[in-house]
Amino acid sequence: MNECSHPMAPNEEELWRHVLDDDPLPSEKIVHVRQCSLCQTQITTYTTANNFLLKKLYRSECPDPTRLNLYCAGYLPIDDVFLIDAHVRICPLCAHELSEIRQLLANFDPFPEAPVMPRERVARIFALFVPWQPQLILRGDDSPPPSSHSWPRQYRANDLNISLHLSRASNGEVLLIGLLSSADPGEFLEELEGILAELYIIHEDEKGAAYEVKQLLMHTQVDDLGNLVFKNVPPGTFTMHLYVPMAEVVIEGLSIENN
Repeated sequence: MNECSHPMAPNEEELWRHVLDDDPLPSEKIVHVRQCSLCQTQITTYTTANNFLLKKLYRSECPDPTRLNLYCAGYLPIDDVFLIDAHVRICPLCAHELSEIRQLLANFDPFPEAPVMPRERVARIFALFVPWQPQLILRGDDSPPPSSHSWPRQYRANDLNISLHLSRASNGEVLLIGLLSSADPGEFLEELEGILAELYIIHEDEKGAAYEVKQLLMHTQVDDLGNLVFKNVPPGTFTMHLYVPMAEVVIEGLSIENN
């Protein structure tokens, strides 16, 4: 109840309409309110009470976002579907949320393609196999010297060194691990973090001739330390593609045996 007795003071109904519906007060009463601490206190009290009720009761009957998502995906019981159907007809806010959820679901791709750099804009570099340096062989050591098919392997593409290793996880899966480093000690590898690495398998035809299948077998990304890992690699012969800045590095002839 308004305690101000001034003839220009707005009555209680005018104050509530002003607070709840943002109805403007008459100009002569606005002048009074600006000069009257009692009317200003009354408006503040009404505004505080209205904000409290809005916070406690606002959309109290609306379904939560999880139920709306399940409703759009068709995972709710039929009784809940009927309830939300009826609610959406009278609630424009929930109807708008349903429209946004359905648009997101329509554009959702559960199996997105791996991001690739535009190949027509980059140079293709074939990495060179770097044989291991000659090692001391002791008398009576009959083990064969390292060959281009042995592991680990070292490759070079301009100033980029690529070291590839095979490892085996505790569950028996074969891991193909790569380490990128620079031949220039002053060059940093931060720009290589997150670059795409692809692995293609090489099949043989009936006559034993090899040909490359342009079907991605798996892909991964280089971490902040210059490492990459391909998990659960099957036996076969592979080609690796690394999309470094402004270049596509190709490593051919990676043979992994089933042993």
